[in-house]
Amino acid sequence: MRFMKIRCEDTSPLISEMMDHTLPLSKRLRVALHLALCRMCRAYQRQLKTVRVLAQGLGREDTPLGPQVTMSEDCRESLKAALQKHQGL
Repeated sequence: MRFMKIRCEDTSPLISEMMDHTLPLSKRLRVALHLALCRMCRAYQRQLKTVRVLAQGLGREDTPLGPQVTMSEDCRESLKAALQKHQGL
């Protein structure tokens, strides 16, 4: 069954897209099923949400950044590498 073969590579772009747009029901169900089974993609989703919260608070002094806003070391390193690549460092 094609429905059951949901890979991280297929799901991660949909996780990101879901944050900005409403996906068709079939895609939302595929993502929900994959997230129920995949710890790594759940972590990726949490990290995307964290980045969004932090980005929305840029330039604001009143942004509450409590202990719930954390980022894994892998995510920090990945973001750092992407920024360095973008800046040509």
